[in-house]
Amino acid sequence: MSQAETVVPRWRKSSRCDNDLCVEVAWRDGEVAVRDNSRPEIHLTFDRASWHDLVREIRGSQLDG
Repeated sequence: MSQAETVVPRWRKSSRCDNDLCVEVAWRDGEVAVRDNSRPEIHLTFDRASWHDLVREIRGSQLDG
């Protein structure tokens, strides 16, 4: 097992948490992992460029929903 595989990500909660229902983000080795804290065993992984694009679109309300 490589050293990179043994590193435990440091998860940070969103500043917009509501009653312990939170989105958490961890930066690691060129990618960003995102999870719902109520299901920590499941997460999505983005490369940094895709993550920044997603955040920019959310902030700009460019997503349907």
